[in-house]
Amino acid sequence: ENNSVEEEILSLNSSKDDIFFNISNLLKTVFFSAEMTIRILSLRHNFLSFIVNPKYMFSIEKATLADCPLIQTLASNIWEPTYGSILSREQLDYMFEMMYSHESLQKQMNELHHQFFIIYADGVPSGYLSIETVEKDLYEFQKIYSLPSLHGSGIGRFIIEQGIAYLKTIHPGPFTIELNVNRHNPAVGFYKHMGFHEYATRDFHIGSGYYMNDYIMRMEVKE
Repeated sequence: ENNSVEEEILSLNSSKDDIFFNISNLLKTVFFSAEMTIRILSLRHNFLSFIVNPKYMFSIEKATLADCPLIQTLASNIWEPTYGSILSREQLDYMFEMMYSHESLQKQMNELHHQFFIIYADGVPSGYLSIETVEKDLYEFQKIYSLPSLHGSGIGRFIIEQGIAYLKTIHPGPFTIELNVNRHNPAVGFYKHMGFHEYATRDFHIGSGYYMNDYIMRMEVKE
């Protein structure tokens, strides 16, 4: 009888050991899965851009004054394909000088405190973004451009999503993003697809008899 009791006790202890072993393995699996999830989320934007378009890996970096020549080079390759069928050659040249001369870019960065970013596709500079703080809860995407050869690649979505992600790091709570887009620019449809809506229609006089005929579009970003 004593042997039977001892065997039963040993059996119970063995069952407990098996239970603890199984729980320990389960916890290790849960922690490993959580760690992998965190690692993947920390790289979510690059992974997402690769999944959406396996041809390119997009990345983004803050720009400085030293990047002004690069921004000018990108703009010179983007400007005419974007607006050549909408604006006259004279207005294109006038606006390019107004917005992209070294003096203008320096003022935008240093005095107006526009935050510029360079966007890369497979490590090659391929676009740029600039963000202005307009009011306490209002920001403007001043410039959102990418090389025409990359249109349709997912780079536009990447730029906007990265811009929103950046603003969330510096602005706790809800805020609004605004942008201006020429009313004849096909990008209007893309912005609507991304969640922007037409807020107003304005014709901005920019000097020398030229106007920018724009929609003002907005997106409300929640926490």
